[in-house]
Amino acid sequence: MSYIKLGTIIVLILVLIVQLFPTSIYQNLGPLYRIKRLQEKTILEMKSSPQAKADYLLYLLEQRANEIQYLVLSRNFQYTLESSLRYSSTAGQLTEFAVQTNLKNYKQIILDRFSDHKTKFKPFLDHYPMDNTERKYLEDDINYLVIYTEQLSKI
Repeated sequence: MSYIKLGTIIVLILVLIVQLFPTSIYQNLGPLYRIKRLQEKTILEMKSSPQAKADYLLYLLEQRANEIQYLVLSRNFQYTLESSLRYSSTAGQLTEFAVQTNLKNYKQIILDRFSDHKTKFKPFLDHYPMDNTERKYLEDDINYLVIYTEQLSKI
């Protein structure tokens, strides 16, 4: 068996393993989470139309928001920074993509999603003590959504 076939089989097995578990468990499994992220990037690049890419970015944004919710409600604050950065990065990527490709038909969908997430995140702040640095990361996510909402006006 050639090395290319063997490598392909190993990658496929790893992708299947990654698919079997919910995102939240990967945070404790560094290398597997990196494989999951690589898989997400690969899937995004394989989307052929701007609409398909926007749909996938919306899906990822929802996954990131659910990840933040899970961390806050389980009081697993040590991963707030990483999770917050993934969320704001995905929101920014979605905004930039929508503006660059002039996705007018997605503008309201994205704005509604941002509004829903701001509403969802604000009560989470109550779970953090006022002097907790992780609280700032969640506040930043809410503030970024305000900025991204303004950027969407360019469409």
